Amino acid sequence: YTLKRPHFDIQSGKLEKEPNPSPLVRWLRERIRGFDPALGPEDYCVYGVEGNPIFTEGLRDLERNVMRTRPRPLRRLHFL
Repeated sequence: YTLKRPHFDIQSGKLEKEPNPSPLVRWLRERIRGFDPALGPEDYCVYGVEGNPIFTEGLRDLERNVMRTRPRPLRRLHFL
């Protein structure tokens, strides 16, 4: 099953949400809302593992840029 990602419209500057999210996305949203309805992306920690050294520097740059952003879109982002 392929997850559909939201699309960022450059001209309007808006993120277009997918009309029918996948069952996995719906399940995750229900779990997060059931745990604490006040949780948002700024409360999330994201950790990733990448084994291909070609992507390492790009992922580290992404990690540094996201962590320097104010306000932060995520609490933590780290790639191993």
